[in-house]
Amino acid sequence: MHDGKHNHARPTASEPRLGVHSRFLAPNLITCANLALGCLSVVVSFQGNTTAAGWLIVMAVLFDKLDGTVARLLNASSEFGEQLDSFSDFLAFGVAPAVLFFKLFGADSPVITYSCGILYVIACALRLAKFNVLGVRLGRDYFFGMPTPVAGSLIVSLYLTVAKHEGAAWLPLSLDTLSYLVPIMQNIFALWMVSDLPLPKLRPRASKLVNAYQTVSVALIYLIGLTWFLLPDELRLPEFLLFSSVLYISVGGTWAYAKGIRLTDMLPESDR
Repeated sequence: MHDGKHNHARPTASEPRLGVHSRFLAPNLITCANLALGCLSVVVSFQGNTTAAGWLIVMAVLFDKLDGTVARLLNASSEFGEQLDSFSDFLAFGVAPAVLFFKLFGADSPVITYSCGILYVIACALRLAKFNVLGVRLGRDYFFGMPTPVAGSLIVSLYLTVAKHEGAAWLPLSLDTLSYLVPIMQNIFALWMVSDLPLPKLRPRASKLVNAYQTVSVALIYLIGLTWFLLPDELRLPEFLLFSSVLYISVGGTWAYAKGIRLTDMLPESDR
């Protein structure tokens, strides 16, 4: 029973690390910045500036990748950080995109927009809960189910691309078309997030060409995503973000599935 006194016993090796050492500060601050970007995106969506709200979600994707990288470089991974990251991802890549599309299309088709958006948010929560339970045991090479940052970045970069080029002769989509297409995508992504379909993580590969492409693409994506508010509309490149997301899930997902990567093969016998 709790007797009102502080327990000064050392935590055992099996107890979770809370991440209170100074080296944990940097990745956790980046995660908090990611959380703040998600909050700001929701606020800006309610104010009607959905383009800025979309770019804030793109920035959140980049911060989400950055906090994991910093944690590995500093050897500062902790269970506290993992849980904080999940809360951040839920807001930035689940709630914020749903609110953006509620604002865009909710008035014209409320039943479809709200029901599909809510299903998408629920799937994000289920996906993150599943990852929290299984992530450590699955190793460093594969995701199973679509990661929430990938889902958020793909659907938002599609909107930003259409908003930038709407009316162009070469573009077969419009915002009116997206009012029907986005709910369909949300349903597909919801199923994909809770599925066991494999997707390789971005890691150094045996091919120098693949590594060079990954390096250049990631550098360009960070440049685009972190400077969008400084650039005129014509120099923002959401189409490259869209292209990169589609290429990643199509090529990476097909390769991993054809290779025979299965969730059950990654789990210990006791979890199968």
